[in-house]
Amino acid sequence: MRRFVAAAGLTLALLAGAAWADQGAAHADNPFDHIVPLVKTGDRLPATRFVDQDGKHVAFDDLRRSAVAIAFVYTRCRDACPVITRKLAQVHAALSGAPVVLAEVTIDPAHDDAKTIAAYAREYHIDAPAWLILTGARADVEDFDRRMGVQAIQTGRDEIVHNDELALVSPDGTVAGFIDGSSWTPADLAAQLRRMSGMSSSPLARLDLALGAAVAFCGGALSGRAGIGDLLASIAVIAVAIGAFVWVVRRTGAARA
Repeated sequence: MRRFVAAAGLTLALLAGAAWADQGAAHADNPFDHIVPLVKTGDRLPATRFVDQDGKHVAFDDLRRSAVAIAFVYTRCRDACPVITRKLAQVHAALSGAPVVLAEVTIDPAHDDAKTIAAYAREYHIDAPAWLILTGARADVEDFDRRMGVQAIQTGRDEIVHNDELALVSPDGTVAGFIDGSSWTPADLAAQLRRMSGMSSSPLARLDLALGAAVAFCGGALSGRAGIGDLLASIAVIAVAIGAFVWVVRRTGAARA
Protein backbone atom coordinates (compact mmCIF):
# COMPACT_ATOMS: atom_id res chain seq x y z
CA MET A 1 0.00 0.00 0.00
CA ARG A 2 2.85 2.40 0.77
CA ARG A 3 4.17 1.78 -2.74
CA PHE A 4 0.76 2.77 -4.14
CA VAL A 5 0.70 5.93 -2.01
CA ALA A 6 4.26 6.73 -3.01
CA ALA A 7 3.43 6.29 -6.68
CA ALA A 8 0.36 8.50 -6.39
CA GLY A 9 2.31 11.14 -4.52
CA LEU A 10 5.11 10.94 -7.03
CA THR A 11 2.66 11.52 -9.88
CA LEU A 12 1.25 14.61 -8.17
CA ALA A 13 4.74 15.85 -7.44
CA LEU A 14 5.78 15.41 -11.06
CA LEU A 15 2.71 17.31 -12.24
CA ALA A 16 3.53 20.11 -9.85
CA GLY A 17 7.12 20.04 -11.04
CA ALA A 18 5.98 20.26 -14.66
CA ALA A 19 3.90 23.31 -13.85
CA TRP A 20 6.87 24.91 -12.13
CA ALA A 21 9.06 24.09 -15.12
CA ASP A 22 6.55 25.78 -17.45
CA GLN A 23 7.14 28.96 -15.46
CA GLY A 24 10.82 28.76 -16.31
CA ALA A 25 12.01 27.73 -12.86
CA ALA A 26 12.71 23.99 -13.22
CA HIS A 27 15.82 22.59 -11.58
CA ALA A 28 18.53 21.37 -13.90
CA ASP A 29 18.79 18.12 -11.95
CA ASN A 30 15.57 16.28 -11.23
CA PRO A 31 15.67 13.92 -8.21
CA PHE A 32 12.88 11.87 -9.80
CA ASP A 33 15.05 10.92 -12.79
CA HIS A 34 16.06 7.64 -11.16
CA ILE A 35 14.07 4.97 -9.35
CA VAL A 36 15.05 3.91 -5.86
CA PRO A 37 13.67 1.02 -3.78
CA LEU A 38 11.40 2.01 -0.90
CA VAL A 39 12.39 1.09 2.62
CA LYS A 40 9.76 -1.26 4.07
CA THR A 41 8.79 -2.41 7.56
CA GLY A 42 11.47 -4.83 8.76
CA ASP A 43 14.22 -3.29 6.62
CA ARG A 44 17.28 -1.55 7.93
CA LEU A 45 17.73 2.13 7.17
CA PRO A 46 20.11 3.30 4.44
CA ALA A 47 23.66 3.95 5.65
CA THR A 48 23.36 7.67 4.91
CA ARG A 49 25.70 9.99 6.79
CA PHE A 50 24.12 13.19 8.08
CA VAL A 51 25.23 16.30 9.95
CA ASP A 52 23.26 17.35 13.02
CA GLN A 53 22.61 20.81 14.50
CA ASP A 54 25.89 20.67 16.41
CA GLY A 55 27.91 19.90 13.28
CA LYS A 56 28.46 16.27 14.28
CA HIS A 57 28.30 13.45 11.73
CA VAL A 58 25.48 11.00 12.42
CA ALA A 59 24.13 7.84 10.81
CA PHE A 60 21.01 6.07 12.04
CA ASP A 61 23.09 2.98 12.60
CA ASP A 62 24.82 4.96 15.37
CA LEU A 63 21.49 5.16 17.22
CA ARG A 64 21.12 1.43 17.86
CA ARG A 65 19.71 0.53 21.26
CA SER A 66 17.32 3.50 21.05
CA ALA A 67 13.83 3.65 19.63
CA VAL A 68 13.80 6.31 16.92
CA ALA A 69 11.06 8.43 15.35
CA ILE A 70 11.98 10.12 12.05
CA ALA A 71 10.01 13.08 10.70
CA PHE A 72 10.70 15.11 7.55
CA VAL A 73 10.67 18.92 7.49
CA TYR A 74 12.30 21.95 5.91
CA THR A 75 13.31 25.07 7.78
CA ARG A 76 11.72 27.65 5.47
CA CYS A 77 8.30 26.09 6.02
CA ARG A 78 5.91 28.17 8.11
CA ASP A 79 2.94 25.81 7.89
CA ALA A 80 3.00 22.08 8.65
CA CYS A 81 6.69 21.68 9.55
CA PRO A 82 6.68 23.95 12.63
CA VAL A 83 3.58 22.10 13.80
CA ILE A 84 5.46 18.79 13.52
CA THR A 85 8.42 20.25 15.39
CA ARG A 86 6.23 21.60 18.20
CA LYS A 87 4.52 18.22 18.52
CA LEU A 88 7.90 16.52 18.73
CA ALA A 89 8.85 18.99 21.46
CA GLN A 90 5.97 17.61 23.52
CA VAL A 91 7.10 14.04 22.82
CA HIS A 92 10.63 14.98 23.83
CA ALA A 93 9.40 16.45 27.11
CA ALA A 94 7.26 13.39 27.83
CA LEU A 95 10.17 10.98 27.22
CA SER A 96 12.89 12.76 29.18
CA GLY A 97 15.52 10.18 30.12
CA ALA A 98 14.01 7.38 28.00
CA PRO A 99 16.20 5.54 25.43
CA VAL A 100 14.48 7.34 22.56
CA VAL A 101 15.79 9.60 19.80
CA LEU A 102 13.65 11.98 17.77
CA ALA A 103 15.06 12.96 14.38
CA GLU A 104 13.93 15.53 11.83
CA VAL A 105 15.50 15.06 8.40
CA THR A 106 15.45 17.97 5.98
CA ILE A 107 13.70 17.62 2.64
CA ASP A 108 15.49 20.77 1.42
CA PRO A 109 19.23 20.00 1.72
CA ALA A 110 20.10 22.56 -0.97
CA HIS A 111 18.99 25.31 1.45
CA ASP A 112 19.16 23.63 4.85
CA ASP A 113 22.91 23.56 5.41
CA ALA A 114 24.56 23.06 8.81
CA LYS A 115 24.29 26.75 9.71
CA THR A 116 20.60 26.89 8.80
CA ILE A 117 19.55 23.80 10.76
CA ALA A 118 21.57 25.07 13.74
CA ALA A 119 19.50 28.27 13.69
CA TYR A 120 16.27 26.24 13.40
CA ALA A 121 17.38 24.12 16.35
CA ARG A 122 17.96 27.22 18.45
CA GLU A 123 14.56 28.64 17.47
CA TYR A 124 12.70 25.50 18.52
CA HIS A 125 15.07 24.37 21.31
CA ILE A 126 16.00 21.13 19.55
CA ASP A 127 18.63 19.62 21.82
CA ALA A 128 20.99 16.81 20.82
CA PRO A 129 21.53 13.95 21.32
CA ALA A 130 17.94 12.94 22.13
CA TRP A 131 16.45 15.27 19.53
CA LEU A 132 18.22 15.85 16.24
CA ILE A 133 17.69 17.83 13.07
CA LEU A 134 19.73 16.44 10.21
CA THR A 135 21.11 17.59 6.87
CA GLY A 136 23.99 16.49 4.68
CA ALA A 137 25.15 16.23 1.09
CA ARG A 138 22.21 17.08 -1.16
CA ALA A 139 22.31 13.91 -3.25
CA ASP A 140 22.62 11.70 -0.17
CA VAL A 141 19.76 13.35 1.72
CA GLU A 142 17.45 13.39 -1.29
CA ASP A 143 18.17 9.70 -1.89
CA PHE A 144 17.41 8.88 1.77
CA ASP A 145 14.17 10.89 1.71
CA ARG A 146 12.93 9.15 -1.40
CA ARG A 147 13.82 5.70 -0.06
CA MET A 148 11.76 6.53 3.02
CA GLY A 149 8.70 7.31 0.89
CA VAL A 150 8.89 11.10 1.00
CA GLN A 151 7.91 13.05 -2.10
CA ALA A 152 8.89 16.71 -2.21
CA ILE A 153 8.96 19.24 -5.02
CA GLN A 154 9.57 22.98 -4.94
CA THR A 155 6.56 24.92 -6.23
CA GLY A 156 7.71 28.43 -5.39
CA ARG A 157 10.74 30.30 -4.15
CA ASP A 158 10.27 29.22 -0.53
CA GLU A 159 7.51 26.61 -0.82
CA ILE A 160 7.90 22.85 -1.06
CA VAL A 161 4.90 20.55 -1.48
CA HIS A 162 5.50 17.28 0.32
CA ASN A 163 3.70 14.41 1.99
CA ASP A 164 3.82 13.93 5.76
CA GLU A 165 5.68 10.82 6.77
CA LEU A 166 6.81 9.50 10.15
CA ALA A 167 9.02 6.42 10.41
CA LEU A 168 9.44 4.39 13.59
CA VAL A 169 12.67 2.44 14.08
CA SER A 170 13.20 -0.29 16.67
CA PRO A 171 16.27 -0.38 18.95
CA ASP A 172 17.68 -3.18 16.79
CA GLY A 173 17.85 -0.76 13.84
CA THR A 174 14.97 -2.18 11.79
CA VAL A 175 11.96 -0.17 10.67
CA ALA A 176 8.98 -0.90 12.93
CA GLY A 177 6.44 0.93 10.79
CA PHE A 178 5.35 4.12 9.08
CA ILE A 179 2.68 6.67 9.90
CA ASP A 180 1.37 8.49 6.84
CA GLY A 181 -0.03 11.94 7.50
CA SER A 182 -0.03 14.14 10.59
CA SER A 183 -2.75 12.23 12.43
CA TRP A 184 -0.59 11.32 15.44
CA THR A 185 -0.70 13.12 18.77
CA PRO A 186 2.33 13.64 21.04
CA ALA A 187 0.80 11.48 23.78
CA ASP A 188 0.11 8.62 21.35
CA LEU A 189 3.58 8.73 19.78
CA ALA A 190 5.25 8.92 23.19
CA ALA A 191 3.32 5.84 24.30
CA GLN A 192 4.38 3.89 21.21
CA LEU A 193 8.04 4.86 21.61
CA ARG A 194 7.96 3.87 25.27
CA ARG A 195 6.57 0.49 24.24
CA MET A 196 9.26 0.08 21.59
CA SER A 197 11.87 0.84 24.26
CA GLY A 198 10.56 -1.93 26.51
CA MET A 199 8.92 0.48 28.93
CA SER A 200 5.34 0.46 30.17
CA SER A 201 2.90 2.63 28.25
CA SER A 202 -0.79 3.22 27.74
CA PRO A 203 -2.44 0.55 25.53
CA LEU A 204 -5.25 3.01 24.83
CA ALA A 205 -2.83 5.62 23.51
CA ARG A 206 -1.15 3.02 21.29
CA LEU A 207 -4.55 1.94 19.98
CA ASP A 208 -5.39 5.56 19.26
CA LEU A 209 -2.15 5.91 17.28
CA ALA A 210 -2.89 2.77 15.26
CA LEU A 211 -6.47 3.86 14.53
CA GLY A 212 -5.29 7.35 13.66
CA ALA A 213 -2.77 6.00 11.18
CA ALA A 214 -5.40 3.74 9.60
CA VAL A 215 -8.03 6.47 9.31
CA ALA A 216 -5.53 9.02 8.00
CA PHE A 217 -4.26 6.48 5.44
CA CYS A 218 -7.82 6.08 4.18
CA GLY A 219 -8.07 9.85 3.77
CA GLY A 220 -10.00 10.80 6.88
CA ALA A 221 -9.05 13.01 9.78
CA LEU A 222 -11.27 15.37 11.71
CA SER A 223 -9.75 18.61 13.02
CA GLY A 224 -6.29 17.65 11.78
CA ARG A 225 -5.98 14.30 13.55
CA ALA A 226 -7.51 10.88 13.59
CA GLY A 227 -7.88 8.11 16.11
CA ILE A 228 -10.42 6.80 18.61
CA GLY A 229 -12.22 10.14 18.66
CA ASP A 230 -12.56 10.21 14.89
CA LEU A 231 -13.64 6.56 14.84
CA LEU A 232 -16.42 7.28 17.33
CA ALA A 233 -17.38 10.44 15.44
CA SER A 234 -17.53 8.49 12.18
CA ILE A 235 -19.71 5.81 13.80
CA ALA A 236 -22.00 8.53 15.17
CA VAL A 237 -22.32 10.15 11.74
CA ILE A 238 -23.16 6.79 10.14
CA ALA A 239 -25.69 6.04 12.89
CA VAL A 240 -27.38 9.41 12.40
CA ALA A 241 -27.50 8.86 8.63
CA ILE A 242 -29.05 5.41 9.08
CA GLY A 243 -31.55 6.79 11.58
CA ALA A 244 -32.53 9.58 9.20
CA PHE A 245 -32.94 7.09 6.37
CA VAL A 246 -35.17 4.81 8.49
CA TRP A 247 -37.24 7.82 9.57
CA VAL A 248 -37.77 8.93 5.96
CA VAL A 249 -38.75 5.41 4.90
CA ARG A 250 -41.27 5.12 7.70
CA ARG A 251 -42.77 8.55 7.02
CA THR A 252 -43.07 7.70 3.33
CA GLY A 253 -44.75 4.37 4.13
CA ALA A 254 -47.17 6.05 6.56
CA ALA A 255 -48.10 8.69 4.00
CA ARG A 256 -48.88 6.04 1.39
CA ALA A 257 -51.02 4.13 3.86
